This record gives sequence, structure tokens and C-alpha cells, in this order.
Amino acid sequence: AGFGGIMNVQEAVANIMGMKDLKTIGQNTPLSELSMDSMMAVDIKQTLKREFDIFLTAQDIRKLTFAKLKDMADKDERFAEDTNDIVDSEGGKLFIRLISNLDIKSDICLEMPTKQETERNRIFLLPGIKGCGSIYNSLALEIKAPATCLQHGTNNISTCESVVQSAATLLLHILTRLKDFEEFTIVGYSYGSLIAIELMRLLEAKSLRGQLILIDGAPDQMKALKEQYFPFINIDEFQNNILLGLTDLFSTLDSTMILIELSKYKTWEEKLNAFIEYILTISTQLPFVENYKIYYTTIYKHLMALQEYDASLLPPLKSSIVLLKPTFASLSSAEEDYGLSMVAEGRVQVHYIEGSHITMIENNEVADVINGDVVLS
Repeated sequence: AGFGGIMNVQEAVANIMGMKDLKTIGQNTPLSELSMDSMMAVDIKQTLKREFDIFLTAQDIRKLTFAKLKDMADKDERFAEDTNDIVDSEGGKLFIRLISNLDIKSDICLEMPTKQETERNRIFLLPGIKGCGSIYNSLALEIKAPATCLQHGTNNISTCESVVQSAATLLLHILTRLKDFEEFTIVGYSYGSLIAIELMRLLEAKSLRGQLILIDGAPDQMKALKEQYFPFINIDEFQNNILLGLTDLFSTLDSTMILIELSKYKTWEEKLNAFIEYILTISTQLPFVENYKIYYTTIYKHLMALQEYDASLLPPLKSSIVLLKPTFASLSSAEEDYGLSMVAEGRVQVHYIEGSHITMIENNEVADVINGDVVLS
């Protein structure tokens, strides 16, 4: 999978449509205006999904242009070269972005630098699996309403081991910022979507009304990602696999040597300390040791919480839900809405954002959806 094959994505589509020379094709002309019939559209949709891990709707295929295909290919090459993504042996992107410069703040609530249009409904942002609000820094600049980011790392709240408890801990911070019967929007990214779902449940129980926007996150999808990237038989193997999975930040590490070292220890804390000590003997890339311990432990505890979480046991949500999905999917899902219809009473609206799980958060169209500037079908 990926764009590294013999035929790139533009050539693959042109080949399906019987086009010999890409140079003679209008790059900004929709495929629907380039003699694409319904059979070709189905073939293109399946080829993009099977060969390039690109998931598009039939409507998206009709609007697709060769210029957009080229842009997709260019973006894929850029993030494929980004060593800050965890990549499995198949080249798939995981739902964790590793960072070499850790910006960890201890505040639970971060008031974000939005456009601060106070007549709009307040927005609450839940970051991804590392619980760190910096993921929203660039997106916040495009958001019109006042927005508060609720951080949920191990240095912010003590309930990382449970999705439901994390939500219960953060609830008071939302309530103190809401006026009576004020409507609001909760935005959750990746793992943060699960906490967002549980926060909305708690707020609905208090007869408060809100909208839920989930950025490539849902219970079934998060569990499937964990199973794909961190399979395990017992807790010892799970802990080892997490630390081994985080070694991509340090290109010189020997995974076999690390595993031998980790096998000497039984607890997460012992393994983490041994892992850090090993890195320090061969790398100068770890200036803030305590920050890395917080970072790795947050990921570990959130993955543990994910293991125990079962959204199907809880009452369905009444609030409207919008799911934003990337055009480059981390893994294929049998259900368009990632199974969110099982946790919601109403219809889940699905909208595609160009990019991957990692890069879509930088796309201004996410802010447009949050701002209500995109008409959702």
C-alpha cells in the first residue's frame, strides 16, 4: 500500500479511465466531466481503497480531479518521510504522533488563542492519546468561538486509567465555564473522542444541550487501532510492545537489545526507567527526561483505559454527532461511521477531510466544520 508502487495514484486512475497521456488531461476538471462512467467510478473507488489506502465516497469520486490526486500523493510522500510518526512494517500510520520537543503544561484547562467571537457557543477541545493541548495550537487560530482545551495527561489528571473517570474529572471544568442552558460544542481528536463522548453523556444527564464533533475517533476504531499496533497476550508483553513501538523517535536503537533489557523487569515503572536509561547511554536526544516519562506513561495508561472501555454498556447519546474522517485512513472500517450509530440515538454525519489521521488536524477545513461554515449532507 502507499504511493511507492510501480504506478502512482494519478496513473492508476488514468489507466482505469483509458487515458494514455496525463499531460493532455485538464488537471482541475472533475472526473465526472472526463468521461467517467459509473463502472469506472466504482473501479476507481475500490482501487484507491485497496492500493493506496484512500477512502472516498461516491460523491467525492465525482468531484475528484487529477490536481487533487497529485496533491494527495505529494502529502503522502511528505508525511511518509516524517520520522515523528510511528510506522508499522506495512508502512501504516498509527494514531500517535511522537514529538522530539515536548511542550508539557500542567494546567488542565488551556484557554486557546481563537478569534474569540463571544456571541458564539463555547467550544471544548479534547486532545489525542498523549493528552497534550499543543495539538490544537494551529487549529485554534482559525476557530471563531472562545475555546478551552481540556488536557488529560498523567501530569494533568490522576484518572488516566479510565475513560469514564477521566470524563468525570473534567466535567466540573466544563460546568464552571457554561452559563445556564447555554449550548456548546465538544470536539474530540483520536483517543480524546472517547472522553468527549463520555463528557457529553454526563452533560446530557444534567439536561444540557451540545454538539459533538469527533476528529477521526470512535470507540470501535480506537480499539481496532490498538489491536493492530499493540497486540499482546499478557500485560508484560503489552508494556514491552508499547515501549518498542515508541523507539522510532530514536533511529539508532536496537530493538532486540531493548527487549532483552526490558525482560529483566516486571512493572511499567521499572521498564520505563530501564528504557530511558538505555536511550541515555546511546543518544543525546533526551534533554527533558521527566517530560518523556510523563509522555510515555500517558500513552500507556490511555491504552490500558482503552482496553477496559465499553461504550455499548452506557446509554445512547441524544446530541448530534459529526465524524470527521481522513482521506488516508489508518485502517479500513466496515462501517462508514466507525460504529458510532451504536452509541447515538440520531444519525451520525460523516465528513471527509484531506490528509491522514496525523495530518488532518492541520487542515483548515476542520476549523470550518467547527465554525459551522461547512454545509454537511
